[in-house]
Amino acid sequence: MKAMPRPLYIIFRVLHDLVAVGSRLINAAGYEGSTHDTLSSRSYFDGHTYPEWARRRRFINRLFFWQEDHCRADYLYGLEQARKKLERHEALMRLEGHRSPTQAVGGAQCRQL
Repeated sequence: MKAMPRPLYIIFRVLHDLVAVGSRLINAAGYEGSTHDTLSSRSYFDGHTYPEWARRRRFINRLFFWQEDHCRADYLYGLEQARKKLERHEALMRLEGHRSPTQAVGGAQCRQL
């Protein structure tokens, strides 16, 4: 598959992120969920425990009919983004001279931003 030209990719990512922000807003305001989760990722995670979220997962997956399991893919995408952020955090902590990447988290060395 040919790579997308950079300007087109940027437009695609911004539109994707705007849709995700809307989904997070609905999840937080409409369903008392976390602003960190989209409806899709929450439907995947909570759909294993709560029947109403399993129904939402089936509905959302039908909207994204060209994907095999959109909700699962969105959940895994969120995990991958979190993993990348943790790796960047660990590298930053090493640059700042912390012996262990978790040393600066939750302890006396943790600073308010």
